[in-house]
Amino acid sequence: MRGKDLLEKATAIAKRHELLASEIRVMILATLRAMGGEASWTGLKQALETLLERPLNPNLLAFHLRRLTEAGVVGRREIGREVYYDLVEDMLSNEAQDLVRGIAERLSRDK
Repeated sequence: MRGKDLLEKATAIAKRHELLASEIRVMILATLRAMGGEASWTGLKQALETLLERPLNPNLLAFHLRRLTEAGVVGRREIGREVYYDLVEDMLSNEAQDLVRGIAERLSRDK
């Protein structure tokens, strides 16, 4: 592989991991995983507000979901008036399993 090709590959990897530099994006991905890999906008927002124990600005959530969608990590589809998001590529490492388990337990307890 040429140096230019290696640099392009390194750049692509860095950009993908840049997505995880935001704790809210990590929480979105972990919450989607804990919710079975798919959630409606409303369900995801409510789950995140439960977990964060505070209201979540809809514009903030939309911004981060758009970044994840544009990167191809999260898919988006509309059914009627509701928007659904699903994990296309699970970027979370195995070390995030404890976070996902904790989220799943918290969400099931708060139902």
